[in-house]
Amino acid sequence: MARIGKMPHVSLSAGERRVCEEIEAGRADLVALASKLVGLDTTARLPGDPPRDELAFQGYLAELLGEAGAEIDLWAPSAQGMAGKPLVPSGLDFVGRPQMVARFPGAGGGRALLFNGHIDAVSVEPRDAWTSDPFGAEIRDGKLYGRGACDMKGGV
Repeated sequence: MARIGKMPHVSLSAGERRVCEEIEAGRADLVALASKLVGLDTTARLPGDPPRDELAFQGYLAELLGEAGAEIDLWAPSAQGMAGKPLVPSGLDFVGRPQMVARFPGAGGGRALLFNGHIDAVSVEPRDAWTSDPFGAEIRDGKLYGRGACDMKGGV
């Protein structure tokens, strides 16, 4: 679940207030985006498992970010190139499971800001323990429920 309601009263700077106001102004769009991403099955897989909705997920994000002016690099690493890398199980391939980098070029030679995220989510099993469809994002009590809403589809 991801909290989507207003923040409790805290003391904010003018810049922080502006960011919060922009987020609130775009709330419906942000909820719609997170809901669409939750609806795509990107649950982690074992070597040999077929791809799930990773290509659709990354393609959708690449399209949105490209329309916003980002330079997009979308590619599928080779299994050989990833062999032995940390957190990559032996035998895992990336066919149908592309990786993406989106870059918004700066304009002044200042410091860079990097956002890093992942799209895989843990299994929905036991599925019958869910009170709603894990791939059908649902808002209850000001929170968005669905597989990956907090880790990390809401963040992406």
